Formats: sequence, C-alpha cells, structure tokens
Amino acid sequence: MTRTVLFSDLHFGYENFNKPQFDAFLTYLEKEANASRILILGDLFDLWRADVIDSVTFGWPYIDKLRNLNVETHYIVGNHDYHNWLSCQTAARIDFLSLHVGYPWLVIDSVFVIHGDYFDIYALRAKVVQEAIYGVYEAIYHGDKTTVRALEKYFYNPIILLYKWLELYRKKPEQAKADPIAGYLKPFIDIESRQEVNKLEKGVKFLNDHPEIGAQLFVPAYCRPALKAELPRFTRKTTAKKARTSLAKIDTTTPTRNLIATGTPFEMAREISGDDNLKAVIYGHTHRAENKASQHWWNTGCWVEGESTFAEIENGNVHLYRFKDGTKTEISETT
Repeated sequence: MTRTVLFSDLHFGYENFNKPQFDAFLTYLEKEANASRILILGDLFDLWRADVIDSVTFGWPYIDKLRNLNVETHYIVGNHDYHNWLSCQTAARIDFLSLHVGYPWLVIDSVFVIHGDYFDIYALRAKVVQEAIYGVYEAIYHGDKTTVRALEKYFYNPIILLYKWLELYRKKPEQAKADPIAGYLKPFIDIESRQEVNKLEKGVKFLNDHPEIGAQLFVPAYCRPALKAELPRFTRKTTAKKARTSLAKIDTTTPTRNLIATGTPFEMAREISGDDNLKAVIYGHTHRAENKASQHWWNTGCWVEGESTFAEIENGNVHLYRFKDGTKTEISETT
C-alpha cells in the first residue's frame, strides 16, 4: 500500500496558525498515517506577515519533526513564501531546510500539484502582468508589519508604491535605480533595461485598472467583503469609481480558485503541464478545502483561522479530510 499525504497553508509565523491541531496531526503522521510520501503545497511559511527569522524559527521544530519521519518530502512554494525559491536559485540548490523545493508546479504519479496562485498568474497570460504580480509580492515582503497588516484587507498599497517608483524612474532614472525599491525589483526584472521597466509599468497599470483581479490574486476570500466597501478610499480619485464598479463583480462566497480562468483546474493543469495523462489536480491557496472528485481536482484547505484539513492519495484514490483532536473525518464532494 502506498499513501501520499498532502497539506498546505500552515503560514508558520502567523498568529492564527492552528497549532494544537497541527501538533496532533504530526502525531498522526508519526504513528498512524504510514505515509510513503509527503507533499507540502505552499505557504508553509508566512514571509508576508512575519519576519523571516521569526517565521523560520517558529517553523523549525515542525520541520525537524517532519524530517525525522524519514519520508520523501516535497515542498511547492506558495505566494507567501516564494522567496524560499529565490533563495534556492541563488544558492544553486533545490532544497530548503532539508525539504525538496519546487516551483511553480510538480507532477508525481500523474498527479499535478501546485500551490494555486500560479493558476491565476497563468490565466492572465500576459507576461507584463506576471511581472507586476511579482512586484506586488516583493513590495509586500519588504513592507513593515504595519503595512502588511493593512494588506490583510487592502492590497492596493503596493500598487501605489510601485507607481511612485515608476514615476521617479521616468523623471530621474538614475535616482530610481539607487532607490531601495529597485533592489527588490531586481530578482525578476532588469532595472537597467527601459524596455523591461516599461513592461512592468504596463502590468501595474493593468492591475490598477482591474482591482477585482488584484483582489482575487492577493486578498484572502474572507477579507473581500471589507475590501469592497473600503478599497475606493485608497485608490486615486480618477480610479475610485472604476474600482467601486469592478469590485462589485467579486463573489465573496465562492471558495473556488477558478475566478479568472475559464477552464476548470484540471483543464488548466493539462494545459500548463502539457500532460494529457494527468489523473488529478491538488492545490491549496484559497484556505478552503474542496472536493471536486467528479472534475478530478481537490483543494487541501489550510491550517489557519481555525481550519485543519488535508488530503491523502491511497492506491491512486484521493481522499480529503478535516482533522480534529486526533480524528480525521472525510469531506464529501461539494456541488
């Protein structure tokens, strides 16, 4: 019998991490699960809300326990911890804290696994928008805790920050290149290239003009109702009306990741991977567990905000569970 255990979105360093249940889950992994493989599908750490050192220090005892299971373990980085992937590239290694790290997706035994944010980035198609999205990631990562706390509800702050830098670049490019913001833009664009900076500017303008897409990419579903009411206060006057109209389109009730793309996650995975032999797609990111077995995809949910959910693949069959006080309860398919 082979069993793969999959989970995501622990957000080590975030105070709303569901510590008691995950402690019990580790005991389950050690004594009962009999897992032959573990797949961690992103946002293991929370490098947006927590200091990097604090996040890793908090998470290290858990990483150590996972290592001591002596089980093949893969870690697909997410949007809150994708800087670990940058670190792996810089060090020319593919491991982080003894975990085998990958990004943005991985196919194992005909199962496509991904964190989830890349689905949305890919669905936008335009390379210029992808660069702007990573610009927002970097702005969040380098923001102080007060700024990041505000981003729990309002993603717009980094958009304005990038706008200001781009304006400076147009007027005084050498001064802009010396600005601290330039330092954290370097991982994904060549700031010496006017052409690449122009692409970034187009992408930032797109996100500014389509706040509903930005909200889907950066704002947790449970924060979106507040965003609808409050975001226009943080936009420029010329875009406030447009923002209000665009945000009215956001459905704050549906947990499905598939808000931007027209295809199902399974269809998207086949297109992204070019693999027509896929049997299943499993991802996280939305913080809500979903069983869509009839469509060949599952969402592992999260371990924050009182949730504790995970998936298992046993002899080719995917099962989704809610975990509480040492007991797992299967989650049935939702319509």
